[in-house]
Amino acid sequence: MEIRSRAAAGLLFGVLGLCLYMAPASAEETKKTEDGDLLEGVVAVVGNRVVTRYDLRLAMLPRLTEIPADLPEDEREARFQTIQREVLNNIIDNELVLVAGDRQGIEVSSKDVDGQLRRMLLVKGPLDPKALELKARELGFDSAEHLRETIRTKILRDQVVMMQVRAKVKVSDREADQAFAARYSDGKYRAVKIAHVLLRLGPSANFENFQEVWERAREILGRIKAGTITFEEAARTESDDKASGEDGGIIGFVTEGTLEEDFEDVVFNLPVGGVGGPVRSNLGIHLVKVVAEERREFKDDAQREEFRFRLRGLLEEESFEKAFRRWLDEQRTSTKIDIRL
Repeated sequence: MEIRSRAAAGLLFGVLGLCLYMAPASAEETKKTEDGDLLEGVVAVVGNRVVTRYDLRLAMLPRLTEIPADLPEDEREARFQTIQREVLNNIIDNELVLVAGDRQGIEVSSKDVDGQLRRMLLVKGPLDPKALELKARELGFDSAEHLRETIRTKILRDQVVMMQVRAKVKVSDREADQAFAARYSDGKYRAVKIAHVLLRLGPSANFENFQEVWERAREILGRIKAGTITFEEAARTESDDKASGEDGGIIGFVTEGTLEEDFEDVVFNLPVGGVGGPVRSNLGIHLVKVVAEERREFKDDAQREEFRFRLRGLLEEESFEKAFRRWLDEQRTSTKIDIRL
């Protein structure tokens, strides 16, 4: 059983992420008048780009699992409105990136789109049109062209972010050395022994699959916290990882910087004996338990350099996130945004 590194996570989550966050609006919700204005179902206009109610509903789907079914109606509505505002703001951020791409005249070729599709669908040769059409519909898109347009938009967004922000983010050797000295001042690093309950969710899962598995994970977590079942029993009876399930879900020891970001954030913020989740990885949806913790000495210079390299990557991500937020704030100031919700 392997939970892949952060570097691999982006591509492996690409299919589901595209479905949940980037599918364009349906034709019926973007009817135009003769002068080209979009009238029906528009919740926001960002520069020359339109956000429809369809876009908003689609992006909200994974967040709606955060609203417990047993909440009073007024609390459910308040939670719904909060999620709606947060998701709309995220969509506007994404649209601001695309507006910037339009301003710069960045274009994405069909060759670029085909290359991304091959990597995403694990195809080495030419893309078969019929197979691509079937895969697109399996992923929740209206057509293969719908999927292609979504891929094109993602590539454009990534190129803008790289040119405008990420390429300008640098962490010096001195900064990396200082951060390493502060974090590992005693010459030891943290390792935690974890167990999990895995509910598999393939890369081609659609929205209904995702919600169903997420809700099942929450239901199992509720039983664990209520004491009606132990974590170890849940691993044996509910987990799709049968190998670890036989041992109460035990995976083994893991260290910082080796797991996917969301998974690692849960693991390294739990006390020994603590249970967390649900959290998504390239394998599916997990519940996680921290079984034990150790402080280990670095065995040699090579291991120290490996940890320094990982820490530098984390510093670069933190710097990028701050720089990206500043850049987005600048775009909000310079771009006309009309929220109609």
